[in-house]
Amino acid sequence: NIASEVKNTKGGGSTRAKSRKNRVYALRSFLLKTYFSSSSTPPPLLDDKNPPSQQHQTPPLNPKTTTILDVAGGKGDLSWILLNADGMKQSIVVDPRTCTSHTHLLRSVQFLKENPKLCQ
Repeated sequence: NIASEVKNTKGGGSTRAKSRKNRVYALRSFLLKTYFSSSSTPPPLLDDKNPPSQQHQTPPLNPKTTTILDVAGGKGDLSWILLNADGMKQSIVVDPRTCTSHTHLLRSVQFLKENPKLCQ
């Protein structure tokens, strides 16, 4: 329902805007836990020649040497956070739209640095 998406919620802003912001942080969290965490092993690389049971596991990736390809990356928010907050080597956004200012992300990252318990 479009009315519920645009109605103001506590703290201001629309529900739709808050869900978009949360999507960026949810995807960031998934990427970091799945591919960059030393406590987890990333899924195996897809290999058409071998059945899934025989495919090898890849070790966790190193953010300092990994390049992220952010396909349909929109305004580049996810890539910006990965580069500036998580220290990724490089992130390339592929999207027909042009990038906008990231001042909203600067405020968000500053808030999360000041409130680290909210990141867990």
